[in-house]
Amino acid sequence: MTGTGAAALVVMAAVVGLCAVHREALRRVVLGTVDPRPLALFRIALGLCLLSYVVEIAPLSTYLFSDEGLLPSEAVPQVYGRGGLDGYGDGVRAPAGFEGPGAVLRHLTHGRWSLLYFWDSPAFVRAYLGGLVLACVGLVIGWRTRACTVAVWLLLCGLLRRGDAHWGGEQVFTGLLFPLMFARSGAAFGVDAWLRRRRLAGEGRLDPCDGPTAGRGAPPSPEHPQGRAAIVPRIPAWPQVLLMAQLGLCYCANGWTKTGSTWVSGDTLRLAVHLDRYTRLDWHALAVALPSWTLQLASWSVLWWERLFPLLLVGLWLRAVDRAALPRLGARARWSARACWLVLAAALVVLASMPGALAEDPAIASRRAAAVTVGAAVIVGAVLLGGRLSPRGRRWITGVLAPRWWLGFGLAFHLTSLVLFEIGAFASATISAYLVCGAGPAAVRGVQRVARALGRRGVPVPAHLRQPRPVALEDPALP
Repeated sequence: MTGTGAAALVVMAAVVGLCAVHREALRRVVLGTVDPRPLALFRIALGLCLLSYVVEIAPLSTYLFSDEGLLPSEAVPQVYGRGGLDGYGDGVRAPAGFEGPGAVLRHLTHGRWSLLYFWDSPAFVRAYLGGLVLACVGLVIGWRTRACTVAVWLLLCGLLRRGDAHWGGEQVFTGLLFPLMFARSGAAFGVDAWLRRRRLAGEGRLDPCDGPTAGRGAPPSPEHPQGRAAIVPRIPAWPQVLLMAQLGLCYCANGWTKTGSTWVSGDTLRLAVHLDRYTRLDWHALAVALPSWTLQLASWSVLWWERLFPLLLVGLWLRAVDRAALPRLGARARWSARACWLVLAAALVVLASMPGALAEDPAIASRRAAAVTVGAAVIVGAVLLGGRLSPRGRRWITGVLAPRWWLGFGLAFHLTSLVLFEIGAFASATISAYLVCGAGPAAVRGVQRVARALGRRGVPVPAHLRQPRPVALEDPALP
């Protein structure tokens, strides 16, 4: 076994040990329940981004995806099939269709599947895009939400499997849609949620927002033997945790792959604004007017913000653990956790001592090895100082890792990029994921204020949205 493999096994063992020690925290935070409204707003925002993306590529659909465009049907198995179409005859060199059930199963499990491999006439491509639009609309309005989410993911993956000449960051869409398929994103702000409330109200089982429990639900009583359901039910938290992790991985991987010389020198933004094929307008005058150090600082800030974005997840974890009011770990558990962290730090040091395993380019490898070493040092420092931190020091750390700083910088970065460059709808989709990373409660309050203002002007708005504040979440003590 190589040194890298041994270090990886040690890291895995340390992570498993930490999960065992903190299993109660994981159970309460990851396997707990959360407010469905931030996730519902994310669903709406992501669906709108997908709609704009489909509308953007629709005029080029024949060229990009049909047999009369960039790639004829006969070339699809060689260019896009890549083993997924082994055993499928084209009707010329072999009988048309799959050889048998084994070939069908191999195609489905290969990961490179698409209806457009088999039917790719311009008319079928237009119908395919029409189905994708309808599924996106269902996702936005929250009708048959899970089915529409699955349909959007399948159709979008199939579309990208047939043509990728237009690719920019479309994998952001698929990466965010996959965890969303497992979430109850239709539990608020959608047709499914409205149908649920109407059904419960018709049965006399919906807790009114102006009642004694303010819409949080009520336990069984003589008047209501089945109890009363909350207006806003709780939903499982783990799909939302997966979305957070997905966003953190996207940013971190994107940041650490930016290893070119222009990123090191900080000249990336200055050079990018001079590339006419990317910019929306001619920004030469702006680039000349600004001091060179401002564009360098912006490039370096974006680079390290992306690389360190997972620290936001650390901050969210610390906040969630504080809210869970967990009992203090025993002495043995605390020492076990410290030992696992120190083992993890030692494995990182071993990995840093083998820079060739981090990158082929020696310069890039040395920089990554230095970053891994710093990470190991931070872990050791946290182990040594963590138990001695005063409440003020802990508040300072959670303040630095607060979502408002990380998401605020990201919002400014993405909005500036959208103004300066033609970068596609995937950037807006990335911003929409901020709703499940700490920006959701503020967005819910904003929706409440807008809905209340519309209600005062006679627009039909549900009663719970006409309240001064968002209705309280379902009582966790209910059976």
